[in-house]
Amino acid sequence: MNTNIQLTLVKRANNNDVRSNLSSLLVCFRIKFIVTINLLVILFTMNTLTTLYAESGFACYKVGELDFYCIQDAAGEMNNAIFADADREILKKFTQNGKSPSSISTFVIKSNKKSVLVDTGNGNNLLANLGKAGIKTNEISDILLTHTHGDHVSGLFSGTKPNFPNASIWITADELNFWKSSNNKLVEKTINAYGDLKIIVTDEKTPIVLPEIVAVDAVGHTPGHVTFLVTSKGQKVFIAGDLLHSASLQFPHPEISSRYDNDPKQAAEIRKKLLTRTVKENWIFVSAHIPFPGFIRLEANGEGFKIIPVTKNNVTETDAGQVMNTVAGSFYDFTVTDIDGKEFPLRKLKGKKVLVVNVASKCGLTPQYKDLQELYETKRGDNFEIVAFPANDFGKQEPGTNAEIKEFCNKKYDVTFPIMSKISVAGKDIHPVYKWLTDKKLNGVADAPVQWNFQKFLIDENGNWIKSIPPKTKPTTENIF
Repeated sequence: MNTNIQLTLVKRANNNDVRSNLSSLLVCFRIKFIVTINLLVILFTMNTLTTLYAESGFACYKVGELDFYCIQDAAGEMNNAIFADADREILKKFTQNGKSPSSISTFVIKSNKKSVLVDTGNGNNLLANLGKAGIKTNEISDILLTHTHGDHVSGLFSGTKPNFPNASIWITADELNFWKSSNNKLVEKTINAYGDLKIIVTDEKTPIVLPEIVAVDAVGHTPGHVTFLVTSKGQKVFIAGDLLHSASLQFPHPEISSRYDNDPKQAAEIRKKLLTRTVKENWIFVSAHIPFPGFIRLEANGEGFKIIPVTKNNVTETDAGQVMNTVAGSFYDFTVTDIDGKEFPLRKLKGKKVLVVNVASKCGLTPQYKDLQELYETKRGDNFEIVAFPANDFGKQEPGTNAEIKEFCNKKYDVTFPIMSKISVAGKDIHPVYKWLTDKKLNGVADAPVQWNFQKFLIDENGNWIKSIPPKTKPTTENIF
């Protein structure tokens, strides 16, 4: 049997307005008719959570004292052919055009001592997206395998080279036996590269690598399939492995198994059992094959389940603040593009106060470039940075290209602080950074729509929103900080 999940890879547009995202996804999947409420909820929820992170291929959440990352290896669609035994009317109702949105995702749990990777995907975009998240491959201390199908273990290597040279590999005893019987050559290669494999105990009591991680038995998909429960400060995230393959189909109908399940009946039973526990024990649910990043909650819905958005109204009081905070993210969670077209991860400014300003070359306030440069030269040694975003939203006063803007700034004002590519800071095309800066629901502090060119935002050393400063207030004003 081919144990490598086959996805139809698709390139999706990145539009961070939730409504536009939903529309583009509907077009992408060629939905010509009104879809079911369940699928709409799934798509809306996924895009709500993806708003800040999807274009980077990773999402980061705070789970108690841990940093929890969803790392996308590939995006795609799951073909209904893998559910060959399912009722055709059910398939027609809960999927569209014979396919359902899917993904290959992996997960990283970081403490101040260790970085633990759960599964390795096919090795498509895993390494690149780990890099975008600021996670180095040599800092991965341990890899926990939910099971050994190709789309969960192929990322262990690039050719003959191990991708995570300092990692120990963890697996259940039954899954190791299954792996040896299905691909012993890869088992031997893995042991030669990573050392003897460590055995996972699935008693939900024995910590694995970190005291916050335990294994939850989920045998059925494979003979040693295992899932993981991460608990910190009362918050619980359930990493469900391949408990299901289609969110739109198998949440409402958990009794349906796929052809990838080694024991379809047992897989259906454990799926229903663990989804019921997810609801009862108020776990946050993530899984390898639900649409990225899939950081969701569930509620019972008849004999099945449906997704509910992770918001303050439907999470426990204990974790509401932190979940809301993480969905909103911080300034440092964004990656933008500089004036030369190169990626500029804002996380590299972490530890500095940052003044963000939208600039224009043909405005009455344009001489503030001189004040900004003066401030930069005075304060940059004090863990301070200025980041400028050219924008043409007000009075059409920044009509130039990036090259023209750069030349103007260099020749006219000898600017040395970072300038980004021209973006929109207002309206329907607002850039995600400015959506966060101006929307209280995202920054957690205040609504502050940009009024004109040279409006400033002050960000603290941890990426938190401090205040908005009016356009006419000069950057050199004493009380600007």
